Amino acid sequence: MRPCVLEIIVPSNYFHTRERLGALGGIVQHHTALYRSVAVYEPAVLIVRRGCKKLRWAGRELRIAAGEVVALAGGQTFDVINIPDSDDLYQAQWIAFEQETVERFAAQYGTAQAVCDAVKLPHPGRMGAAFDYAAAVLTDEEVPHNAAEAALCGVLAWLQHDGIGFAVYEGVNLMRQIRKLITADMAADGSSAMLAQRLNCSEAALRRRTSAGMSATTQCIQPSPVGASLS
Repeated sequence: MRPCVLEIIVPSNYFHTRERLGALGGIVQHHTALYRSVAVYEPAVLIVRRGCKKLRWAGRELRIAAGEVVALAGGQTFDVINIPDSDDLYQAQWIAFEQETVERFAAQYGTAQAVCDAVKLPHPGRMGAAFDYAAAVLTDEEVPHNAAEAALCGVLAWLQHDGIGFAVYEGVNLMRQIRKLITADMAADGSSAMLAQRLNCSEAALRRRTSAGMSATTQCIQPSPVGASLS
């Protein structure tokens, strides 16, 4: 069983992970903070509790006010601004999903239009209870794996209800596996032979899978620099 490695590094007051499921993070700030070139590698749902957040990318800006919820596609880069409210308080929480969780949900319940960058939910109030329950589950190690996954699926179900989903193509998994292998051992040669051996397939099969994966995900998944942070 592989460890849960979510490629999303967040300046936060707390951070909890559940193996093969996802992670919960939260932050409280009392001053305006700017983070440039923030990389989001795993799909995530973020809710602003107090203050507001601004996301900027590719000439666009999305403002998320207190009480609003935003879905973030994996493989994106943003400039992030956190702005406290009149009481000098900014507070937000996020849940990031392991790709395996997204894949299993899609296999059972189908797919919706995949988020290509960031999108606000049209009915954030409906998401609130599901998000809060999933957040509580992710912090409680005594909750069984299946129960924790069901809680995360509740969040994905509300996204789907609003016609929103995350990419489920095999290529997304494959490219992330390759990236993790390379970044885990920077001294390795990174050759197709090495990658094929680590992924238990032939070089020819690896070339076919990466070619198919890139063509399937190019429209929604964009490369991002490694080592950035999200708040």
